[in-house]
Amino acid sequence: MQQKSLVVRKIGWQRVVRNLSRFGWELSDAVQHTQTQTKTKYSGTVDSWGTVNITPSTTKKKKVRIHLDFVRYDEDFENLSSVSLLEFFYNLFFIIRSIVGTLLPFTFIMLIPPIGPLIGGLLFGEENWSLFIAVVLGCLLGWAVLMILENVFSRIAGKILKLKSN
Repeated sequence: MQQKSLVVRKIGWQRVVRNLSRFGWELSDAVQHTQTQTKTKYSGTVDSWGTVNITPSTTKKKKVRIHLDFVRYDEDFENLSSVSLLEFFYNLFFIIRSIVGTLLPFTFIMLIPPIGPLIGGLLFGEENWSLFIAVVLGCLLGWAVLMILENVFSRIAGKILKLKSN
């Protein structure tokens, strides 16, 4: 018996479960964890009478993650080893896509006119602004291609993997 645990974002967790089930993994537990972070900043002003006015400003940040636990019984499959290479590449692409997906929001921030030209000019030179845009769009395209490859590898594994007949 093998066990696997993952923590994924709320959006798309069903796709991850579906893909891993094609490799023989069974979902044994899925728990949603919500973390709320509250920050309060205080700003103060002094009016002409010398009175101090303190104004609180509270922001809340909510982060939702799904904790997935899987189990796979090796003895249930005739040819589990035949999908091991596909599963290796699936896991590799999953990790790379997760990293790229984490960085994508920051790359899109770089396209905002006051920020983007400044940082893009520092990184690539002002004359290479188009190269900077190509890098940002390349990250987005790479993320999408990796997601497609994950689906392709899991579908192939689903076609290859055979349950033992009792």
